[in-house]
Amino acid sequence: MFEKGQSGNPQGRKAGIPNKSTGKLREMLSQVVNGYFESKDFQEDWRALDSRDRVKFAIDLMGFTLPKLSATSVDITEESKKSFGDELSRLKEEEELKRISPF
Repeated sequence: MFEKGQSGNPQGRKAGIPNKSTGKLREMLSQVVNGYFESKDFQEDWRALDSRDRVKFAIDLMGFTLPKLSATSVDITEESKKSFGDELSRLKEEEELKRISPF
């Protein structure tokens, strides 16, 4: 069996480089979609939608154009509260030193 990151073809495509057919397909789809959005057909289709469908379409399209947001969690334990307070105290002292220091 092969080790992770290796294949049976040492001259094969490097990791992270998309294959040629995927790149060509993406380019073709991009041209079709961009052509449609710039056409009168799109303008007519857009006007034919009611306001609710226009908003739904815009929101659905955002899923393809904007980065996805992910939930984050914050662990506020006594230790983190202490270190946060310590950092605030340190910054306060640093600001005080800057204020009174001639340098």
